[in-house]
Amino acid sequence: MYDELLEKEIIPEIERESQEELSTEELVKVVEKLDEKVDEYDKKIEASEDVNDRKQLRSKRKEPKQYRKQFKDYVARKQKY
Repeated sequence: MYDELLEKEIIPEIERESQEELSTEELVKVVEKLDEKVDEYDKKIEASEDVNDRKQLRSKRKEPKQYRKQFKDYVARKQKY
């Protein structure tokens, strides 16, 4: 998932400790970056007056929101175990 986000340029790359699975801290950073991206889209949506522009922005916002939810769930699971 992380590699997909980088590939689609949704979030910038973070400094990683190892190339293995992401640590909890790294996952939290990814969630923060996704939050920023979603907030950015929210502000653009609020500022836009045109209905079609708003629809396009909402559809672009959909993917980062889905990834954010998946990463939040994964962080919660990782902290639990």
